[in-house]
Parts: sequence; structure tokens; C-alpha cells
Amino acid sequence: MNNKVIVSSKRTVNSYVVMYQTIEHALKAARESNEGRYFNCMIAMVFSAFCLEAYFNHLGDLIVKDWGKNERNYTPDEKLELLTFTLGIQIDKGRRPYQTMKEIFHFRDGIAHAKTQSLNNETIQIVNENPYLPQTEWEEKIKLNNAKKYLKDTKDIIYQLQHSAGINRDPFVIVSSARSGSRLDETKKITRNDH
Repeated sequence: MNNKVIVSSKRTVNSYVVMYQTIEHALKAARESNEGRYFNCMIAMVFSAFCLEAYFNHLGDLIVKDWGKNERNYTPDEKLELLTFTLGIQIDKGRRPYQTMKEIFHFRDGIAHAKTQSLNNETIQIVNENPYLPQTEWEEKIKLNNAKKYLKDTKDIIYQLQHSAGINRDPFVIVSSARSGSRLDETKKITRNDH
């Protein structure tokens, strides 16, 4: 006899933490190997934008009334302005880490709205040297140092906002909680009679 049960589960997912873990994983791979470094840096850089916006949404849900109803109408910069206004803090967008935020989202937008481009270049080079191939604006940004900077400044912004909100725990250490339970599904109980 095979009895079936209904299993109910519930869990909270802090999406910004998943994005942050993606950045760390990609950066670790980029540091450790030249193979795939370009792509791992790209992943880390794009996910810096995802992580920041996911954190803005996380914090906004905690401190701004009706955040969930309106958040899709705001740019990341407007979200940051609303959060800092609500927290009563001043930030300097002309200095790191907030200066880098503009760069992070510009890079993300370049990737998200990329299109086929024909690029031309003419340079003087040493004979038998591999030719320099022109790159798009977003391709030129993909470097290990930029990926490291994006991670550091993403982390710094999140720590500063977390502290300003009076939340006294590491935002990247989540004590996971999940609940599940089961019960016999009487309506789908399978009974087998062998005669």
C-alpha cells in the first residue's frame, strides 16, 4: 500500500543574499583562473546591480509604507533617495561607494539593452602583435578590478543602509527558517486489494 501525504512548506528567501552569494562565487572563480575570467567578472558585475536593487526592495518593505505597491515605478536611484529620506540620512553620490552605484547600474543597463554593433578601429601596432579589437562601452568595463570594486561598494552601501536602519545584524548572514509538515491525504489514499 502506498500512502500519499500532503506536504506543506514555508520559507523566507532573502533574494539579495542569493545575489550576493552569486557575486562572491563568480569573483572567486575569476580570481582563481584565467579560464572564464571575463565571463565570471561580467556575472559579478551584473549581479552587483541585482543585489543592490534586491536589498533596496528588502529594506523598503521594512521601512517604507506601501513599498511593494510602488517599487516598480522607481529607478534604483529613486529607490535609494526614498530610503535615505525615510532613514533621515545624507549620502554623497559623488564619492564611493555611492558614486560607484551609478556606474554599476549603467553597466547593467548596457548589458540589459545591448544590441549588435559594428565597431571600427585603426591603430599603430608592433608587427605580428595581435590586433586590438574595438569593444563596446560595457565590454571595456569588464575587468577583475572593476568586479572587485563593484562588490566592495555594493557591500558597503548595504552595510551603511542596514546600520542606518538600526538593524544590528550582518545583512549577509541569514538565519534561515523553514517550516514543513505533512498529513495523510484521505481523498487520495490508495488502497490495494490483492485477491
